[in-house]
Amino acid sequence: MNIKKIYQQAVERLLAAGVADAAIDVGFLLSHLLKCSRAELFVADRYLSPGLVEQFGKFLARRMAREPVAYIIGEQEFWSLSFLVTPDVLIPRPETEHVVEAALELNKSGFVENGPMLDLGTGSGILAICLALEMPDRQVVAVDRSRPALLVAAANAKRHGVSSRVNFVNSCWLEAFRPGPIFSVVVTNPPYVAQTSMAALEPEVRVFEPALALDGGFHGVREIEIICRDLDQILKAGGWFFMEIGFDQEEYVLELFRKMSGYDNVRVIRDYAGLPRVLQARKTATVKKHG
Repeated sequence: MNIKKIYQQAVERLLAAGVADAAIDVGFLLSHLLKCSRAELFVADRYLSPGLVEQFGKFLARRMAREPVAYIIGEQEFWSLSFLVTPDVLIPRPETEHVVEAALELNKSGFVENGPMLDLGTGSGILAICLALEMPDRQVVAVDRSRPALLVAAANAKRHGVSSRVNFVNSCWLEAFRPGPIFSVVVTNPPYVAQTSMAALEPEVRVFEPALALDGGFHGVREIEIICRDLDQILKAGGWFFMEIGFDQEEYVLELFRKMSGYDNVRVIRDYAGLPRVLQARKTATVKKHG
């Protein structure tokens, strides 16, 4: 069957199913099946074999049911790298690259102390693996409470050749760690969606992505508060903290750190759309909490 005809029909069916980026999604599905780039799909007068037509039909039915493309093809690009993904992990978003960028910018400027790094809630492992690749002299510990997620992350570490420098720990945040100034960098992309907003999420997110990686409690800050409460127990003096936040959480997280002494360089970094995206803070001394 002619690929151009298949493409046009598939786009129409996805649009009818309420999929906004239908053309892009069909391009991804077809290029995955044909093992070519999207740009190469229409270079020649291509035809799909009956077997591939059947496989594409299955892919299309899943997408019409609003299953994300990343879960259908089993991978997602992040930091210009391909990562394995399953429904056990959150699909990597481009916005999360700002966490990596913030850490690398300070490291290149010489402001990051020597020592291992920690990724809390690693999911598919994107933050831990990208930091390990970009900072090859560092060890990274990647934590997640989900064992299935850690299996995906470990497979990604092997795929990108950093298995020897990324160590995976099954733990609910820092419960598996003894207090002590261990890490020079801590990064996290915690669940920060308010429970009251969960029902309004797109079905691709609400139905298919793991609630464990999304649900941040009633106001969306439950996990953020736990992480920030215990952060000083494992962060070295002079160590840096980078946390992805929701677009409406800037004032809250800044106030949270204003209530804790022992941190400086506290600021929120904005993404390319101008939205608050990453909280940055540096530990300067023993932290004292105020009620």
